[in-house]
Amino acid sequence: MVKKSALFCAIILLSISSTFSQNVLREPLCGYLLNGKWHILDHQGKEIFKPLDLVYLTGYSEGYLRIAKAFGKDTAWGFLNLEGNVAIPPGAKFIDQFHDSVAILVNWRKDLPEVKYYGYIRNDGVVIAPTIYLDATEFNEGYGFVMNDTVRGWMNKEGKIVHKLRKGFGEPFYEGLAVVQDTVPKYGYVDKNFEVVIPLIFNEAHNFSEGLARVEYDGYFGFIDHSGKFVIRPKFFYAHDLIGGRIFVASSFGNRETKWSIYTQGNKFLTDFIFDDVRDYSEGFACVKQDSVWHFIDIWGDPIFDKKFKFIGSFKNGLAWASELDGSKRGYINLMGEYEILIPKEAETIIDLRWNTFVK
Repeated sequence: MVKKSALFCAIILLSISSTFSQNVLREPLCGYLLNGKWHILDHQGKEIFKPLDLVYLTGYSEGYLRIAKAFGKDTAWGFLNLEGNVAIPPGAKFIDQFHDSVAILVNWRKDLPEVKYYGYIRNDGVVIAPTIYLDATEFNEGYGFVMNDTVRGWMNKEGKIVHKLRKGFGEPFYEGLAVVQDTVPKYGYVDKNFEVVIPLIFNEAHNFSEGLARVEYDGYFGFIDHSGKFVIRPKFFYAHDLIGGRIFVASSFGNRETKWSIYTQGNKFLTDFIFDDVRDYSEGFACVKQDSVWHFIDIWGDPIFDKKFKFIGSFKNGLAWASELDGSKRGYINLMGEYEILIPKEAETIIDLRWNTFVK
């Protein structure tokens, strides 16, 4: 039986005043810690709440910020919605982000803190799985995978194990297929009937993206389609997923230096192996590092403007994180490379809440 405890009804612990009408909710852009208070900004650079007294702020997903707040000597993890309400899931010492409307709960014993136990809570407050599993994946396309000493299999959003495995491990579904592994380990894919549709022959396998999945076979990475056929043969030292019709692929040279190039699903190189580090394409642009500095490129590998940065993040909703080489500025730039939102130099910690990555 599932345990019902509506996130923002039965277990509200406090309400935080927001600085805007509850009828006009704004998606958060970033959060930063300054003088012991967390400031959360929207995409116009305006504060969504009054500065918050939090222990941690670690991310945002599906309408909820993931926070930790002190209550006396105790610290509790909870979800803060954009209306300013905080809910603490019962019996959890740690929580993860919502994904496909389900978040992972984590617990552990005081005498064995290194052994973690996992469960799930839905965003309507229903605990669909108590923290009894030794491992659990995020949910996607309606299923997550759990395992402990007595059971392993895919769980649905009602908390029911819908398909069990005798051995091995599974992953969430992407584009209707999920990675599955045996105990060798070798990897393949099952469909939503939980039938193996791509044999377990790969040394490494990843989720499908834009119709292709990245796999490692015989020591090299290539890409297969939904039938398991190689569309791009395994020939790369390493590779990222296919994003926006482009793939970053890596080559390792004699001095163990790794360099990156841009490859297309049409089996063409767009650049030589010239990049020291890369971030995947987003909104038609990618971040690349060359000669110890970062800049932005378009889908052909050409710079979108001449400016270089100490560090940058991917574009989303027309804004990207950037920090100047000399440290004089940091904040969010537009597609012209101009700063639209500046973050105070004194900020101690900064998290980009669109990607849930700490940029400082």
